[in-house]
Amino acid sequence: MRTALAPVTRLVWICAMALLLCAAGTKSLAAGADLKLEAQLVIGTNDAKPPDSSKYKPVDADVAKKLKSLPLKWSNYFVVSSKKFSIPKGEEKTEKLGDCDVKVKNLGQSQVVITISGKKGTIGTTTGELSKGQLFVTGANETNLFVVLKQVD
Repeated sequence: MRTALAPVTRLVWICAMALLLCAAGTKSLAAGADLKLEAQLVIGTNDAKPPDSSKYKPVDADVAKKLKSLPLKWSNYFVVSSKKFSIPKGEEKTEKLGDCDVKVKNLGQSQVVITISGKKGTIGTTTGELSKGQLFVTGANETNLFVVLKQVD
């Protein structure tokens, strides 16, 4: 009787181990995936039209909603420049947006370090979580300029 159960038990154990290895492999691939981001340099104004209406376009609805929820004094926001890029886990990338350099380091698990630099040097460094659907807003080199960072597909 013991020999009849051994092949079935062995098959169950092999299947269970295979499932565990597949699940572990999927999790490690997801954890090591690149972080795909979009960085936008945004200007705030109380005017209905942007300062240079031939270049700037209104921010998307999700960005406008986020900026309007912050204690800012402007009622309208426009994209000055925008870049999409990806960063592997543990690495960093610098993108130029207008007169600002935006350096982002991917710490893994949606954690990022963002450093904004301008003509006069580093403006600020911030660390935080950037999950899908979440926006990360930080000041740029002037009082009405902001850098908005979000995950994209």
